[in-house]
Amino acid sequence: METLEAINVSIPLWQIVLLGIIALLCILSDRVKMGLLATFVFVFYWGLVTNFSQDGTSIISFQLFDVLYLFVGLSMSMLFLLVLFFIPSE
Repeated sequence: METLEAINVSIPLWQIVLLGIIALLCILSDRVKMGLLATFVFVFYWGLVTNFSQDGTSIISFQLFDVLYLFVGLSMSMLFLLVLFFIPSE
């Protein structure tokens, strides 16, 4: 129980609630792929913000990991959008 009390989450509660509402609406409207994309984008953003807040640096001073993280995350998002809109679902 002490481990759970020691965890400090820096993600605002309103963002977690917003993700839950978006995911619920996507599931209810039968747009599962859109819900997966929204979840990925939220987690990508949270990882980026958490990484920069731990470094204590501004968003302008990139390191190699930051550039790779941005490149891989944005390319996965673009690939998923292409699949979502241009390949018909079964």
